[in-house]
Amino acid sequence: MNTLLAGKDLKIVAVCSQDQETVNRTITDWTLSSFTAGFGNPSNSISAFLRPILLPNLEVGRHPANRLPNGMVQPSVLIVRGDTVLFRWATQSKIKNGFGASSRPVLADVWADVEWRLRELEAGRPVQETEYDHVRKQTCCTCCSPS
Repeated sequence: MNTLLAGKDLKIVAVCSQDQETVNRTITDWTLSSFTAGFGNPSNSISAFLRPILLPNLEVGRHPANRLPNGMVQPSVLIVRGDTVLFRWATQSKIKNGFGASSRPVLADVWADVEWRLRELEAGRPVQETEYDHVRKQTCCTCCSPS
């Protein structure tokens, strides 16, 4: 990931509903050195702030074991450069998509789309935000996963 980000002026920030200690341990254990920052946000106040302005589909659901009294923010991706949104996506948790498991974008496709948008911006061309139907989605079983 560090190689992909080199010279792109992009930052990776993680926000989750767990406490800060859990976030720090996860970043270390998963060797996520490319992350600029990770924020534990048990109150989900950051999610509440982002939802109306940048991630309108962001969901905060009930934690299955009730260990998070303010709910658990669902996976989402927001990639910005300056004032330009390069990619935005949030899990839409439904029964038909395995409660969001089979609708998550394939990272390679997201990154290809972001790189294209960056090239367009660097060439001085405007970048229109679109629906991301062209980005492949992960599936909830290995027999159907994109290759």
